Amino acid sequence: MEEDAEAETLLHPYELQFSDLLLLSSDEPLSSSSDAEEIQRLELITSCIMENLGPNGPGLVAITGVPGRSSLRSSLLRFAPKLALLDFRDLNRLLKENGLGSDVPLKNLDRTVSPFTMNLKYGQSVLASSGKAYQSGIKDCMVTDRREESLASDIKILRNIFEVLGSLMIELGCRLARVCDRVIGGQDLEQSLFEAGTANGRLIHYHSGFDNLFLQASSKRKESITKGHAGVNSGIMIMVGESADILSKGRLRATLHSVSRPSRPKDLSRENFVVFLHPAWSKTFSLLNYPVDCWSSGDQQLNGCTSESSTKLESEKLPQEIYKIVPPLSTRLKEGMTFAEFSKETTKQYYGGSGLQSKR
Repeated sequence: MEEDAEAETLLHPYELQFSDLLLLSSDEPLSSSSDAEEIQRLELITSCIMENLGPNGPGLVAITGVPGRSSLRSSLLRFAPKLALLDFRDLNRLLKENGLGSDVPLKNLDRTVSPFTMNLKYGQSVLASSGKAYQSGIKDCMVTDRREESLASDIKILRNIFEVLGSLMIELGCRLARVCDRVIGGQDLEQSLFEAGTANGRLIHYHSGFDNLFLQASSKRKESITKGHAGVNSGIMIMVGESADILSKGRLRATLHSVSRPSRPKDLSRENFVVFLHPAWSKTFSLLNYPVDCWSSGDQQLNGCTSESSTKLESEKLPQEIYKIVPPLSTRLKEGMTFAEFSKETTKQYYGGSGLQSKR
């Protein structure tokens, strides 16, 4: 009962309307005849974006009003528990046939998470859609929700939804990078994404306790399961990663994130879809003009760089275990490192071993 007595603090992220993101990231600047009030409104929005993504903000914003997001997301998430509870042999075959993969050992029946991954390629044309190109995928998603077909047929539709929603999220990330570049100066953030031209999409199922019991039982006999699904109606969250933190010289600040299955009730699982945007593997990082106080501390957003944020974190009594899990940036990044080298060193220190993700 004492566990329930402690109130949880909920973060309400800054909400950026998709229509405003289009205006702020447009190639065409506002004309001199534009309404002064509208110009002032957009300047205020830009300030709010930088404040929320900067050193004293949460490091994330929510993009709302995105065309087709809700239908695409709900259609995609319903596949996650179906795939996660398949027999390993059937699952492995279906993933290979449809260009999907996973970065955890799916043979492990005690796993707590089942991620399904796909490399998503893109170019500068991703910014030409303005959200309209994704409408074509919505009709197919709605149709498959009303049909009773085998998973072998449905998974082909899954791949299409995966690519459509993934491309939509890539567009949002690239547009937001452009907005930040215009404030910071230069085009380093946006250009680094287009130089990479690929992102990693992950459809994730966080197992309930019941899921693991089912996997162990079904490994001995063929069986299927029907699961209900409920989702929240929210926007697309964009978080700042360490590469953006480094490239922006600390103007944007990376934030920690941790997702796991709920401890209670035991039969509750959760699903999510994320896209990781990153620079080209050959992108070289420079520490010139990067804030020294942030560089020498632990995680940037965790330790903070101001006395105000330090006092706040002290009062919140953040678990010291976090410092043991997340190695300080100064131990992972050296002057002149490429993104590939930095990524490998970060993964090595976090997961151990050779720098490849394990079961952790």
